[in-house]
Amino acid sequence: MIYPGLESHPGFAVAKRQMRHFGGMVSFELKTGVPGGKAFSMATRVFPLVEVPPIMTHASIPAAERRAAGMADGLVRLSVGVEHIDDLLADVERGLVAAAAAVEPAATA
Repeated sequence: MIYPGLESHPGFAVAKRQMRHFGGMVSFELKTGVPGGKAFSMATRVFPLVEVPPIMTHASIPAAERRAAGMADGLVRLSVGVEHIDDLLADVERGLVAAAAAVEPAATA
């Protein structure tokens, strides 16, 4: 998870000096890349905002340039508000299942 509010985050000390309260935006990287990120975002229902920067805010930047700048193809950002933790966890699980399915080879009949 990428969140400067965690003491284990490399930017924690700077974030703590600059902010009184940490926001509700968390980021993480899916190993499933862009297809998994897209599937994750389409499968979630509870989060008020799910962003997949490689296909949204940074889509105009070539993939090689994004990667060189440190943006993984599977980067996902979630906005967390006042939703119940059980609902959020179920939504993450739904998204992860969809992300995995997006990259699994199709079953042959």
